[in-house]
Amino acid sequence: DMEPGSVIFTEGFSLQDAMSVLEIGEPRLDSGITLQEERRPPFNSLLQMLPEEICWILDRSFACEMEWHAGNMLSQTVFTLLYVHHLTDLNPDFIPLGSLHRDQSRSPELITVVLRAAVFGLLKSCDLSWRELVQNNVHDGEDWQSEKCEVSLLESVQVKHVLLSLEDACGWIRSYTVTMPWRDALLARMLLRKTILELMDCGTYRDSAHIHALLTSARAQLRSIRSRPCPVPAPGSNAFLVFDPFVARKLNSFGPLRTHELPSQERVWDALQCFLDDWDEVRLLCGTTSILTWEVLGYLRAWSTRPRQMFPYIRSLTQSAFFNGVLVLNRFSPTWIVEHFFSETLNLSYDTFVRVVKERWRGSAPPPFSELEALIRKNPPRRRRSFMKSLLDWHLLYDSLLNITSHLTPLTDGTLDFISRVSDAALLWRLTIVREVLLSGFQLELYTMEEKAFAYWYVTQVIEEHLCCLDDWIPAVSKESTTYGEMKFQHVFLTALQTMSMTMFSVTALSLSFPLQRLRLNFLRRYKWAFRPSYDAIDSTVVAPPDFFKFLSARQELLAVRDEGFSPSDSFKLARCLLQQLSTSLTGWAGHWSADRLQFVRDLADTCETLYALPSSIRGLREFDLSTLHWEPLTHAWFPFITPRGRDDAGRST
Repeated sequence: DMEPGSVIFTEGFSLQDAMSVLEIGEPRLDSGITLQEERRPPFNSLLQMLPEEICWILDRSFACEMEWHAGNMLSQTVFTLLYVHHLTDLNPDFIPLGSLHRDQSRSPELITVVLRAAVFGLLKSCDLSWRELVQNNVHDGEDWQSEKCEVSLLESVQVKHVLLSLEDACGWIRSYTVTMPWRDALLARMLLRKTILELMDCGTYRDSAHIHALLTSARAQLRSIRSRPCPVPAPGSNAFLVFDPFVARKLNSFGPLRTHELPSQERVWDALQCFLDDWDEVRLLCGTTSILTWEVLGYLRAWSTRPRQMFPYIRSLTQSAFFNGVLVLNRFSPTWIVEHFFSETLNLSYDTFVRVVKERWRGSAPPPFSELEALIRKNPPRRRRSFMKSLLDWHLLYDSLLNITSHLTPLTDGTLDFISRVSDAALLWRLTIVREVLLSGFQLELYTMEEKAFAYWYVTQVIEEHLCCLDDWIPAVSKESTTYGEMKFQHVFLTALQTMSMTMFSVTALSLSFPLQRLRLNFLRRYKWAFRPSYDAIDSTVVAPPDFFKFLSARQELLAVRDEGFSPSDSFKLARCLLQQLSTSLTGWAGHWSADRLQFVRDLADTCETLYALPSSIRGLREFDLSTLHWEPLTHAWFPFITPRGRDDAGRST
């Protein structure tokens, strides 16, 4: 054994070799020495324990599972439960008769029946989760960790067999003849483990009522567990030896060997509650046959300032629920997306569009409907990065629709020709995505102060084009349709957002102090997604591209303003009035999540109120101390709040 501070020199291993190991950060060469306080006695998997100790072990096993779902490694979480590596030792069929001591307070069945079934359920739940996560809806190594370290997750064991083991364990707990303390608590934990496994096995498109019943049961079991928390075992209890945070040193792992501290049990139950709530939301989404409702909810969740843990499993499950590679919502062909794209965006059926195009077609080749449908069905799976990449695909769809409508015979009866404007459907979606890319930069805290000025200005330009499209289409849409309600909602919402963004441009544009060349380079770096060479091969001009020189002109016009007709403070008051109108209006395609949408609108209105303290004139704006503006995504995703002069982001005196 080496003592701390000692060094072994091997022949041919130089200082350069040692530094190379440090440079590449090879985790397998950094297992380190086992310190005295880290040494553990050999694990006895059949050591009998009290029922409350079993309850505590089950609670911490849930902690391990939820931490893996949070993005940590199996070797740092689930595999630290040593029973995972000794399942064969727990099989009662292989335990010699008389080898276990009969103790009414420490029944052997607590280990061989109850705990064994719980570990089976834990591993099988992880296996089913792993199978969902490996479908590439989320990124391995970034969102979740797939490495199994050559440890079995019971891949070859049927779910039915594990459920039977859990039922047998619950039956043993119920039928135990001697009064056992913590019987109900132990039973609640086993039933929760069984219910979670049943949910994992259900997928998303089993009977919705059955899934709802399972979720209701899981929530009831969780409430029961939380109402009577299990105490931490006394110091020196053998229950502490069940978890080995250093087990990764003994496994075949390519990941780092550092330990991971599990959260408090209360935080674990909070995470599990959120997990079940998100699952219920996926269930509701599976019954929602509206692509715009899916879009509305996606944006609401992304814009929320309330801390919400987005589990990779739930994110993957949501994407699988929408499209599994063959069917949409597990019951529609991909053509369904095409039909709803037109009907929900413009209140125009795809069949009508096809019929009118065929009637008025004057091109030499047939209308390219198949290519158009393929462009609409394309579904990239990621958010900000995929949004930026998908903008080219949306422009291709826009170009394809323009190409089709350019070959139509013009109407001569003087009526409005909205079929020729059907390309606006693709444009509306593309402008929404551009706006989201810009605003998410504030949420992710990507922008410097100089970049914020351009981002706010560019948001106003994108919204202006969006409002122009809505102005053209709102008169043509039936007032009884959901699309009309959505368009009216969007028109008021975007008008308020444009007012807020334009005002923030006016506030931040005065702070530009970088040299013009540096500003230009920052612009090209930040908006490189808008200047991809692939755009050059498309005939149609991009609508509302980022224009650095147009931005500079807008800033010069702002600096040249001398009158007092513009008031930043009054602009936010106007925006708040517009948003308050929405709080009682139709919510369009929000569906089940109308209340969430209106809550976001109210939060945005409250943000306007906090910015009433801005100057009421251009003159006051020039004298305004910009250091009092602070952007905090947890306060609001897009707009700042004003702090007293001389105080920092956290409100501490400087």
